[in-house]
Amino acid sequence: MKLLRRFHPSPALVVATAALFAALGGGAYAASTFISGTTIKPNSIPKNRLTGAAIRSLRGARGPRGFTGARGPQGIQGPQGAQGAQGAQGSQGVPGPQGPPGSGDLAWAQVNPNGGSPLLVKSSNFVSVSSPSTGIYCLRASVGVNLAESAPVATQELNLSSIVGLVAVRRSGIPNVNCAVTDLQVVTWDGSNPPNVVNTVGFDVVVP
Repeated sequence: MKLLRRFHPSPALVVATAALFAALGGGAYAASTFISGTTIKPNSIPKNRLTGAAIRSLRGARGPRGFTGARGPQGIQGPQGAQGAQGAQGSQGVPGPQGPPGSGDLAWAQVNPNGGSPLLVKSSNFVSVSSPSTGIYCLRASVGVNLAESAPVATQELNLSSIVGLVAVRRSGIPNVNCAVTDLQVVTWDGSNPPNVVNTVGFDVVVP
């Protein structure tokens, strides 16, 4: 009687058979084990596992803008900042036109006492001189010349004097009984002790 030989599959056949089984039955297995929403635990899927479209679909619409809150109290003043650097010097401006030359004096005069009938020998911005009493002279300025805000000076003019005497001046703007308030008053004395007012002393007067 002929004996039957036992079949022993080779390793290659075993691998091929397993691959064929997986190919034929794997899809059905995957379908039967597909993940549904009921099988996902809450808070178990991280953000980096979601697509951008999925993340955007989870965002709601922008809500309305809220009311502006009340203004808070003013804060305390901060410390003063450091001084900035000095700026560059600007360009020099165009010089203005030169003014007319002047004498440096508002008015001046040289007076001859002329024995009580005084005369203006030379003058600028003085139009007349009078002598209401012996040794007292009132000099009137030109129209528009104000002598009140000045410091007049008077000295003896020896060429117009017959004696050596003393001369004093009172500026305009001070009321007195001898000259008008707008006039310049000059008084002359002799050199006696005590001095006497005389009309024989000539003088120069300058109002700067």
